[in-house]
Amino acid sequence: MEAGGVFRGGQFSRVTGERRFALSPDQYRAIASALAPIRPKGEQALYPGQPGCEQAPTDMRTIQVSWGDLDRLIFYTGCEGPGNLRIHDALLKAEQLLPVRALAGN
Repeated sequence: MEAGGVFRGGQFSRVTGERRFALSPDQYRAIASALAPIRPKGEQALYPGQPGCEQAPTDMRTIQVSWGDLDRLIFYTGCEGPGNLRIHDALLKAEQLLPVRALAGN
């Protein structure tokens, strides 16, 4: 099984546009395990002004993770509400496992 993903760099990334990357089976399993507890059924979006993210600092990153065509999590990293720490920590753990650090920047 070959697995991978797409990094989509935006305004504050080292690179802009799409860059595909491959994952080994072990990398895939580690990332899937890190994200499993926060995988939504359908789409879950946490943005400033929405329930669970009433107030948030500006200029933070938005991270989007898709599982196939149906399940998707869109998370603004400035959403620091008490219920969001688990999401933030899982995304950071998964991000550290991805081979995209050189693309993303700091």
